[in-house]
Amino acid sequence: MKYDYKGFHEYFDETILKLKNSLENIYEKITGKKYDSFQNKFINEVRERSSDSKKEEIELDLSDKEFATAAAISFLNDALSHHEMILKFQNFEFAFAIKGFVEQQVTLEEFNKTIKKEAAIKRWLNDPKTIEKALVKECWLDWQKDKSRYKTQILFANDMLDKFINLKSTKVIERWCSEWKK
Repeated sequence: MKYDYKGFHEYFDETILKLKNSLENIYEKITGKKYDSFQNKFINEVRERSSDSKKEEIELDLSDKEFATAAAISFLNDALSHHEMILKFQNFEFAFAIKGFVEQQVTLEEFNKTIKKEAAIKRWLNDPKTIEKALVKECWLDWQKDKSRYKTQILFANDMLDKFINLKSTKVIERWCSEWKK
């Protein structure tokens, strides 16, 4: 009995192309540019080493997301050129594993960025100077309603410096006033 695997081969090639497109999107997200096998440093390094007479082995540095993603895309291109199903599947499997690793790294970096950003905002909001700047702005708004309180911006800044212990510079307060005027 002879089995026809033609349908499976077409389905598998389609699956490889979907994974390749997904990896190309990840590559573009990481680098900010479209994947180009002629411009990619990993692919060019592979070409140079494979053309050398000694044909060195190439180590995969998966900590470099761009490198890992380019390697996975390269494996998929290689898989598409193979007719032997086992080689295709091995390349697909390896590329799929790299994709999972890179996605995890990207997600982890985005999570860390968010945590750091939230921590910075919290530090800024809890900074006594930030709180006092808001209070100075309230005083400035009151002064704008009643200009008889202070004759000049310098007098206003000096008074604010006396009222608030965490503020250290009249120049800074004057700059705030100029910004608020705008």
